[in-house]
Amino acid sequence: MHQHRGFISFMIILAAGAFLFGNPHSPIPQVTRNAWQQRLNQLYQNARLEITQLNEPSIRSTSQATSQSTTKQSSVAVNHSATSAVNATPILPIMQGKKISSTYYYHYDTGTPNNVHTVFEQAVKLYNATGVVKLRPGKGTNLQNQLAFGTYHKQMTAAQLGSIELGEGGPQLIEQVGPGASDVVINHGSAQLNITYDQSVSLSVSVHELGHALGLDHSPDQNSVMYPIDQGKTALSDGDINALKQIYQQ
Repeated sequence: MHQHRGFISFMIILAAGAFLFGNPHSPIPQVTRNAWQQRLNQLYQNARLEITQLNEPSIRSTSQATSQSTTKQSSVAVNHSATSAVNATPILPIMQGKKISSTYYYHYDTGTPNNVHTVFEQAVKLYNATGVVKLRPGKGTNLQNQLAFGTYHKQMTAAQLGSIELGEGGPQLIEQVGPGASDVVINHGSAQLNITYDQSVSLSVSVHELGHALGLDHSPDQNSVMYPIDQGKTALSDGDINALKQIYQQ
């Protein structure tokens, strides 16, 4: 909320500056006005870029309560690419400093199509191959880590034609509160694919959303499966694996 207010104030100041330095009747010398006009144009472009990033569906929802907290992230596909040399994969804030078992039981929501089963099963094998987490079929108990895989439909609006939301995923942490409560936290996470779009049913998207369910945040590294724009990556990077080790204390 505070970020949006800051942008409004910034845009008002920017508009006032544009009027002052862009007005041909301004008492400010022409050379000075030309220099400031170039600077204002650059600031305007930077502001547009930052506002666009705030409006991207990179974080679907975040809610925290005394005994439960949930974070969902989404993967998008766009019509352009970016570059980055940063290798570290961030960890979702609500997962940091928590003691969480590395063993999970996973199941599928009722009505999940077979092709979605297939890509999630492949994603499970990739994460199990790291040796950091152990994902087993089944529902488990309320006191065990669980993962639910499924689908949803979301049609992008005309204003969002530059990007397509392919899926969403995230952890749901459950911890006991009160005297004598255990410090072990249970994660009932989930990962879903947006089957409104055929390209969502892919290994790269399922690996990405499963990563969110296990606690990985978006990465600025294009070589990471957690890069917020689908690059078709399916192999976990060193940064992805190291982040998993931090979460699951290896």
